[in-house]
Amino acid sequence: MTTDLSSVTGVRQSLAVVLPVRLTASPTWATGPIPFDLGSRHTDATTRQTYFTPAAARALYGTPERPCRWHRFMDVRHGSLHLRGIELLRTATARHPDHGLAVLHFDVAGPALLETLRAIGHRSPAAHDPLDGPLSPLVLLDGIAEPRGATAPFAIARPYTVAFFTPDVQHTAALRQDGRLPDTADRWLWYLASRSTDTDFPTPLEQWPDRTGHALRISADWSALVLRHGAAFLGHRADPGDGDFYAFAQLHCRTV
Repeated sequence: MTTDLSSVTGVRQSLAVVLPVRLTASPTWATGPIPFDLGSRHTDATTRQTYFTPAAARALYGTPERPCRWHRFMDVRHGSLHLRGIELLRTATARHPDHGLAVLHFDVAGPALLETLRAIGHRSPAAHDPLDGPLSPLVLLDGIAEPRGATAPFAIARPYTVAFFTPDVQHTAALRQDGRLPDTADRWLWYLASRSTDTDFPTPLEQWPDRTGHALRISADWSALVLRHGAAFLGHRADPGDGDFYAFAQLHCRTV
């Protein structure tokens, strides 16, 4: 058993990277969000619109007359990352009619989720930024959009990340024990959401309750934490794999 999240591999590990872009051409991709499938559940625009109020759904998915969301399935592997697809969301305003967001959907292999997050956040020392080479946004979005710089007022300096991790029976640091969560579970949640480790930010024991006090207990099975530059979802029971509830949880994380 280890409490070091940098050395463990979850049963399910996924990552969404959200970055601001400037649309350089009218998108020619398929209209609507990525329709990920799970059994009979098909997460197209019609399904996803039920998650939100009508006004929010129109802003996120547009209408048949005025689309604002496009998607493209992809299959690009580079290092520990497997790109499943990309979504584009137009966020036009009168001042910035070409602004938008790109969402890159990844699966992560091996004990690399936390270090990938640290690298995207440019922690020091950290591995080389994985959003390079074949996974560079400049390459993936060529001819349709380009990343916006981080020099404008209120710009996002680094992409926003959403991480999903489910444990196995050996990951007792994240598992409920006699119905209660160990303190290490919320530390793992904080590491994934903040893209950091104790080396990056040595935290006194007295401060951990404040750092993790806003964790959302979705159910006994999983928790979420939303921070300024990242969010995370963490399972709290052993994930047996195919056919388990966590398959739906991962789908929900990808599509919300």
